[in-house]
Amino acid sequence: PYSNVNFERDLTLTPAQLKNAANDSSLHTWGLYDGRGDLIQLTIADYFASFVSNADYTQAPEIAIDRILMSGNALENVTEAYPDGRFVDFCYPYFDKSNGGLDWCSLKLVFSPYQGAWRLVGIVHGQWTI
Repeated sequence: PYSNVNFERDLTLTPAQLKNAANDSSLHTWGLYDGRGDLIQLTIADYFASFVSNADYTQAPEIAIDRILMSGNALENVTEAYPDGRFVDFCYPYFDKSNGGLDWCSLKLVFSPYQGAWRLVGIVHGQWTI
């Protein structure tokens, strides 16, 4: 759920799992909630609702290509994790200005070349954490 990519720990979903996510009621462990340390155990659909589509990223006020717009206490390693990839960072630098940016979130879509075309290979979510 946070912007550090760890291929040994992070879940990798197959196209079939994504296609059937709405009907899959099995719980997956996605990591730990920052600040609490509790396991994040959610269905694929619930995880996406909480950490992938938590904002309408099609309307993000800031968008960058191959550049990280916001970062917090998590290691931003998308360029190291996907050395042959490119990414688009869709960012909300804040939702309420009175919070001083402590409510930012972003979604990075990572693409890598495969068989002559660019394919989506990673979805990296980042947000302000306690």
